[in-house]
Amino acid sequence: MQEVFIIAGESSGDMHGAALVEEVRRIDPEIRFRGVGGPKLAAAGAELFIDITEHAAVGLTEALIGAKQLLGAYRMICRKLRDERPDAIVLIDFPDFNLRVARRAHKLGVRVIYYISPQIWAWRTGRVRQIKRNVDHMLVIFPFEVEFYSKHGVKAEFVGHPLIDQLSNVPDKNEAREMLELDPGASILGLLPGSRRKEIETLLPIMLDAAARLRADRPGLKIVLGAAPGFETLIRDIVRETWGRPVRDSGGLSSLPIDLRPGKAAPHVRIIEGNSHAAMAASDLVLIAAGTATVEAMI
Repeated sequence: MQEVFIIAGESSGDMHGAALVEEVRRIDPEIRFRGVGGPKLAAAGAELFIDITEHAAVGLTEALIGAKQLLGAYRMICRKLRDERPDAIVLIDFPDFNLRVARRAHKLGVRVIYYISPQIWAWRTGRVRQIKRNVDHMLVIFPFEVEFYSKHGVKAEFVGHPLIDQLSNVPDKNEAREMLELDPGASILGLLPGSRRKEIETLLPIMLDAAARLRADRPGLKIVLGAAPGFETLIRDIVRETWGRPVRDSGGLSSLPIDLRPGKAAPHVRIIEGNSHAAMAASDLVLIAAGTATVEAMI
């Protein structure tokens, strides 16, 4: 039986890694995947050593908070690479962590496959030298990346963007509103504050203030709030705290009193956990965290 390590450090990498594992095991069920990721990778059949997706960093402060956990995960992965010598290791994006893992794996003679390239064609281009030294094969999701890597002597193959397949069955606006039991004729604002705790804590209050100002001008506006899996309670707490205080708008002070006890919600807001694609499709306008979700929204 062939054994492949797989490393996904963020929720988007967890999602793409899960799809990769499912497809590879459909071709060869005997391949065993083990490594680091989140709940989606585990559900796809990968045996996880640890979940580091909750420590993915947004900005310097969060990076410092999660540094101890990530260092421990890195050391554990290095020990397992040394002691178990898998047939290959698949690294998914997350470059600050994964390029270090690639260097260690390469030194140990483990074949290194990098799926979803860091955006080195946009910034920190010098990293291509690290990739050339330590990565055996790049699997890229944009066609132009093949030419970029070829110019630098790196073997790269375009495999298509995973979101195209994953979003092939997303409902249209009418279907999404029916699915979510939303008024088909309403004006709907979607809020998608991200999939990391610090990201949500930072962005959601700002989005909620914006939503309150918009609703002050358009009292019939409905609000759909997409919650990443596992964050519904946090989001309810932030909504309760933010909308429990006045929000200043051009007409003075306004607020959006809301009862967010379990099973309770004001008629103008819906918190939807784990179905952000339907929330996007149902909305006329979305305020969205930068990252994978913006590409999802574009598609």
